[in-house]
Amino acid sequence: MLPTIVTQALAGDRVRLGSLTPKRDLTYVDDTVDGFLAAAGEPQAVGRTLQLGTGESVSVGELVEMVGEVLGRELSVESDEARVRPELSEVGLLVSNPALARTLTGWEPRVALRDGVARTIDWIRANEGRFKVGQYVI
Repeated sequence: MLPTIVTQALAGDRVRLGSLTPKRDLTYVDDTVDGFLAAAGEPQAVGRTLQLGTGESVSVGELVEMVGEVLGRELSVESDEARVRPELSEVGLLVSNPALARTLTGWEPRVALRDGVARTIDWIRANEGRFKVGQYVI
């Protein structure tokens, strides 16, 4: 989701997306890796399901606004019906509960969402060759 928004935003002021209302719990990749390592080093975590999220959610629309803020410009959104999931297949809210991970391993995410968005934008800019920046792909 975030790379789709960022690559389009780097190419211009308009992004084409499906629904803006689904909410997701986004964890920065460094935090996820730290969580895996913490779980691997904790014998009590073996066989347990640990959720490595923040416990907070952000909507697709809010994420577009945040990307625009980090880039220093307003982004417009064009609805693309081809990207809208069928009503019964869309999950409106996915948010984790990292309490067990915290209790067993002491792990907590350290990178705030806005900082993670900024780092992701910087990484995509530095690695544009890996993405189809400026090309709209369904």
